[in-house]
Amino acid sequence: MADLGFRSVDLLALSPRGQWVHIKPHEVVADPDRVAATVSGQLAARGLRAAGMNVQARVKDLDERGVLAAQCRLAACLGLASITVQATFDRLIPSRAPADLIREGWLEREKERFGRLLAAAGEVTLSVETHSFSIMQYPEMALGLLDAWPALRVSLDPTHFVVWGLREPDFRPLYPRVDHLHLRDSGSSWAENQVPAGQGLVNGPEVLEHLLEQGFQGTITLEYVDSLGPGDPPFDVVPETAKLKAQVEEVLARWRGC
Repeated sequence: MADLGFRSVDLLALSPRGQWVHIKPHEVVADPDRVAATVSGQLAARGLRAAGMNVQARVKDLDERGVLAAQCRLAACLGLASITVQATFDRLIPSRAPADLIREGWLEREKERFGRLLAAAGEVTLSVETHSFSIMQYPEMALGLLDAWPALRVSLDPTHFVVWGLREPDFRPLYPRVDHLHLRDSGSSWAENQVPAGQGLVNGPEVLEHLLEQGFQGTITLEYVDSLGPGDPPFDVVPETAKLKAQVEEVLARWRGC
């Protein structure tokens, strides 16, 4: 990361069985201050700092509110004012229409769940990721959750809309609540959830421009993943990350010069 010119990273604190874990939730719950000291030292040794943290509150055999409270303690120790959290995942959600999900109580259950999580978060802001396989992949349901809890913010990942057939104008109503932007290019299906920069349907610079027009001042994460599975992705993510980084920096430089 440092070799590419980055000075900050977005940390992952997900299930220990996940592929992309920087911080194990069980260790955070046991002693968030110790984990913070370890992580801070590892980052400092590489000339990096934490810019964000993507957490999973639901962990087997642990109380969800206790997990989130510990993650928020860790975030505060790392100097983070907000963290990215996930709505409930279900692989069947993309096959269901939003109206059906609402009738089945998905939106109300998530409203209740996030009420509990907000109470456990203390002073740390919760930013819900627009992730596939959750109600957040549907802009209208995401807005329903945000309307219920004005303190909630959005971690916007355009990929998780585009791969299901939506386009930038469809999720633009979320922009006033965006606190964190996740960027990579993607195609028109889940099998193409990341493609080389400029070869897909996510125009990252355009999304960023529109967010800046809405007053966006949050964190930007470039989220090309190098280990989706054997031979996946079929391209080197390092030069694509560098290319996207240059595009983002060009947009930011233009805005700073205004």
